[in-house]
Amino acid sequence: YSLQMIIDSHQHFWKYDPFRDAWTDASMKVNITVLSKFEDVSCKLSGMVTEVKNFIFKNQDFTPFLDHFFTSFGPNRLLFGSDWPLCLLAADYKKVLSIIKNYLDKYSTETKAQVLGSNAIKIYNL
Repeated sequence: YSLQMIIDSHQHFWKYDPFRDAWTDASMKVNITVLSKFEDVSCKLSGMVTEVKNFIFKNQDFTPFLDHFFTSFGPNRLLFGSDWPLCLLAADYKKVLSIIKNYLDKYSTETKAQVLGSNAIKIYNL
């Protein structure tokens, strides 16, 4: 057996300031890249909307984060997470889901299915 690990991208990994177009903690970007090198490590994409200053954001504000996670982990090791009910501080579930769905528009139907569900089934062994 191998140990499967899932990093929750919530909070500490979302260290990016969309208004400055820069990671506020560059080491986090490096850490994400390093962790992604381990094939048994996957990442849940959640907690985005509650980490934005004053909860003010546009969907595309998250693109640099998502780009880096997709480049680092690839679509086979990413899972969508809504961060419900905490996300309700900043946005309803439908809005949170729209962020990832809009981002995934450029990807294949297979990739969309992986990130939105089939990876979770595989990784959590459901």
